[in-house]
Amino acid sequence: MTVDEFAESIKAYQSDSGLKYGFEIISQSVTDINEENWLSYVKFKDGFDDNGFGIPCDPPMTWNDLKPFITESIKIINNKNINSLRLNEYPLISEQLDDLYHQGVFSPEMTSRIRAVKEKYPKL
Repeated sequence: MTVDEFAESIKAYQSDSGLKYGFEIISQSVTDINEENWLSYVKFKDGFDDNGFGIPCDPPMTWNDLKPFITESIKIINNKNINSLRLNEYPLISEQLDDLYHQGVFSPEMTSRIRAVKEKYPKL
């Protein structure tokens, strides 16, 4: 999984379990995080020292704790990417508003343009 997907998995686990701690991905250049290497790419922090630096702590989770959140995190990242692609291809808001003003509802042409983008980049 990618760094972003992995970070999203940790955030989802934290939210679900109510745990509060920090984490830092040590290397952004890693291309694949998996069960065998994940502990070499993430550093967990619990609380802050007198200088405001995070205090290192042991991993507050296991890979098995993260497993249920991995699929969901991949879906979240993919949908964010899809939204970015869609934004670049949708008609401008000004065009959409102008069409609504003149037609009262979207014209068949505007509906077709929007539908084409949604079909080109379907959400997961």
